[in-house]
Amino acid sequence: NNLDWFMMSSDVNEDGSSVMTTECDWYGIECNDEGDRILMLNLPGKGFEGSIPNELSLLTELTTLDLSNNQLMGTIGSELGLLTQLLDLYLDNNLLKSTIPTELGLLTNLRRLDLSKNQLSGSIPSEIGNLLQLEELILSDNSLSGSLPTELDKIMSLRTLEIMGNTNLITGQNIVRN
Repeated sequence: NNLDWFMMSSDVNEDGSSVMTTECDWYGIECNDEGDRILMLNLPGKGFEGSIPNELSLLTELTTLDLSNNQLMGTIGSELGLLTQLLDLYLDNNLLKSTIPTELGLLTNLRRLDLSKNQLSGSIPSEIGNLLQLEELILSDNSLSGSLPTELDKIMSLRTLEIMGNTNLITGQNIVRN
């Protein structure tokens, strides 16, 4: 049961006729100046249910994806690794299960990654160490296990690492660099 992103209600004139709008006019969506590329999807707490649609990977110019505080279920698809322009990815406080896809390591422009408060399991992929621009990595309150990948040491920009609430993770404390 995928989210139906592109079947949002259109505006209606006083006479009941539909007003033609583009997705750039929709709430929570920001586009480039030309109006032909979606740059930001800011849709936290909108009550979305279902899985994250694979079609999001077609939004190749996306810089911000915020689907936090919804009721999203299923997995974090490897297709999100195609969104190489992403700076901020917020999928926190949902019902997402499975593992963190290694393909997130392809998001080399990412500054903030928040996957906290889900039901993610398995280890933190070593590929996260490829995110050399990462400033915040928030993975708390999941069911992650194993130890922190040593590759995280390569991320000199990392200022916040939150991993508390993962009872099977060997290092169970938050780290903040100044």
